[in-house]
Amino acid sequence: MYLCPECKNDLKPYKLEGGMGFYCVSCKKVYITMPVLKKMDISPNFIHNTLTAAKTSMDFEGECPYCDKATKKASFESEDKTINFWVCNTCQLFILDEDNVSLLPPRTDSEQELEAVQLALGRIEAEEKKYGISDGKKRKGIIFNLMLFIKVMAVIFIIFFVIANVKNIVVISVVALLLIATIIIHILRKGKQK
Repeated sequence: MYLCPECKNDLKPYKLEGGMGFYCVSCKKVYITMPVLKKMDISPNFIHNTLTAAKTSMDFEGECPYCDKATKKASFESEDKTINFWVCNTCQLFILDEDNVSLLPPRTDSEQELEAVQLALGRIEAEEKKYGISDGKKRKGIIFNLMLFIKVMAVIFIIFFVIANVKNIVVISVVALLLIATIIIHILRKGKQK
């Protein structure tokens, strides 16, 4: 179990909206790890700016209960008052008074939208990796398969045209478009290989 660096009491588990943190009953400080903080409805910009400020801060105060290294004091403005907190850069642990947890700035609508887009892009990339689409060789394979499909369709239409002796302008147009598409894909493929 971890000890509070100030009063040396055992830290107790503390339920937060993003998971579990720790709490000192004596000095009323809450210890929140980065994974839990990211799951809370806290502004990602605030988290990033806080970590950046703490890295450059020279105001050492206290020590981290996890790694025993010095924590850095930082602050932010909320509801016309200054909120002090401490950060361990090594563990990325946030330490603040229990009363101030609710004053942490929430995510804005634009931050939520950005996170939704990033999540969707991450899922697309995962699917591409899963099916090998992001691999350059696989993409060539897909283009090759597309060209093969177009060529086969053109041959089928030509055979149908010759056997049925069709003089339909629609069939002739489809065959011409398939052949033109094959030529364009072939040219694009040659251009990418150079």
